[in-house]
Amino acid sequence: MRLVVSKGRRPTPLPSVGSVVASVQVPDSPMGLLSVPGALWVSAHDGDSIDRIDTSSNKVVAQVAVLNRSYDNGQPARMTFGDGTIFAQNYSTDTIALVDPATNTLKSIVHGPFDNCCDPTYGAGSLWLLEVSPAADAADHLIRLDSAGHVQATFHVSVAGGLAFGAGSVWGSSNGKVFRLDPATNKITARIAADAPFPTFGAGSFWALSTSGRKLVRIDPESNAVSASIRLPGAGGLLAATDSGVWVTEATDEGQGSHLWKIDPATNKVVGQVKLVKKDALGDVSLASDGSVWVSLFYSDLVLRVHPTS
Repeated sequence: MRLVVSKGRRPTPLPSVGSVVASVQVPDSPMGLLSVPGALWVSAHDGDSIDRIDTSSNKVVAQVAVLNRSYDNGQPARMTFGDGTIFAQNYSTDTIALVDPATNTLKSIVHGPFDNCCDPTYGAGSLWLLEVSPAADAADHLIRLDSAGHVQATFHVSVAGGLAFGAGSVWGSSNGKVFRLDPATNKITARIAADAPFPTFGAGSFWALSTSGRKLVRIDPESNAVSASIRLPGAGGLLAATDSGVWVTEATDEGQGSHLWKIDPATNKVVGQVKLVKKDALGDVSLASDGSVWVSLFYSDLVLRVHPTS
C-alpha cells in the first residue's frame, strides 16, 4: 500500500507578459543600465568602460573609458542622467565619471568625500550619492553635488541603502525607515516606518523592495504613508517603474534568477512574468521610453531586450 501525502494545491503559474526579442553581447560583466532616448548605456563592471547600445540596431556602437586601470581599481556600476550628462559611479572608489552622451566622450572625473555605494539619482539640479565612511561597512553619508561634480552638501544617514528622486524629493532608507528629503531646504521632512532599502519612483509613488526582497512596498507621497505591501512570487532583486507597470528582477537564494515580474500599479497585484533566456545574476533593469524592458545578465555577458505583450 502506498501512502500519498498531499502538499496542497500548486500555485497557478503566472501568465507571460512579454518575451525576449534581442540579446546583446557586452563583455566584462554588464551591470548598471541607463536608458536615454535612442540608446541604452551599460556599465562593464569588470572592465573600464560604459558601453552604448544603439536601440535601433541592438548593437554596441560606442565605448567610453571611465577609469584608468593603471591607477584606478574602481568597478563601473550604476548610472543616472541629468542636465545632459551621464553620471557613472565606480564602486570601491570615490570617483564619478561625467559622460556626454551627445558625443560619447568623457567630460571629467570627479571625487566624492568617501567611497561610493548603492544607487545614484539625479533631481533638483543635483546629483545625489550614498557614500561609505572609512569607519563603517554601511553607507552612512548622503552627498549632494552640482552637475559639474562639486560637493554642495553632506548629510549623515545611518545604515542607508538606495536612492530615488520623485515628487520633488529625494527618497532613501535609513535604519529601517524610508526618509524623504526636501532639496529646497536640505531637510528630511518625513520618516516612514518601512524597511525597504531598494527603491525606485514611478506611477506617482515611491516603490521599494523589503530587505528580504519578498515584498514590494508602495508609499504615497501625498500622505507619506505605505499604501500597499505586495507579496512577490519569490525574492526580488532590482526594480524599475513607469505609469504602466513596475518590473522586478528575480533574485534567488543563490543570487541568480531567470524571471522578470510585472506589477500593475492600478491594482497593486503581480500580473505576470517574463521567462528570460537563462538563469544568471541579474545585474540591473531599465525601462525605455518605447516600452522596452532591458535586463543585464552579469555572468553571461549579455544584455536582454524584453518586449512587453501586456
